[in-house]
Amino acid sequence: MRAAALKQSIAASARFLADTPTVCKGSYVHPSLQEAFMDVAFDATFLFTGPRRAGLTRGETALLRLLRQEAGK
Repeated sequence: MRAAALKQSIAASARFLADTPTVCKGSYVHPSLQEAFMDVAFDATFLFTGPRRAGLTRGETALLRLLRQEAGK
């Protein structure tokens, strides 16, 4: 179910970007985001708590938190 949802999300992003799903997955969707999405034990709550970064949406701020967490590993 998660794999199908991820594939559908990447396909929608590819349509928006006027590119193929393969290019979108490989070039636009960070591997850490894909891994977190597929991990059933991953709790994204902490990504959406706290203040937003100036100039970024809540989702963009959450992505930045995820990438920073992954960089610190």
